[in-house]
Amino acid sequence: MNIDPKRAMLAALAVAALGGCTFDPQTGHIVPVKPELGEASRQTFMAQVVDPDPHYPAPATVSGDQTARAVAAYREGKVEEPKAPAPTSGLNGSGGGSGSGGSGSR
Repeated sequence: MNIDPKRAMLAALAVAALGGCTFDPQTGHIVPVKPELGEASRQTFMAQVVDPDPHYPAPATVSGDQTARAVAAYREGKVEEPKAPAPTSGLNGSGGGSGSGGSGSR
């Protein structure tokens, strides 16, 4: 089977052009991709970006002496270990499910 190079190129260009479109099931037409598609990914990315020039309402109030005492206590092993939270009774800890939530008949 021989493939005409011009037809193959034309078909490839048509596929590439349609790659930037989407199908609207309500109208039954092919429409260009909306710019708001992917907004959730952009917002998630921006939520993880650290502000390089943060502005705080008030300056930090920690003194150097207080910090030095905390570091010395840590190095000498005089820091209290945090206590583990008590286990909660009455909960089995399972969180999965199919989402049915009931019998389904009313």
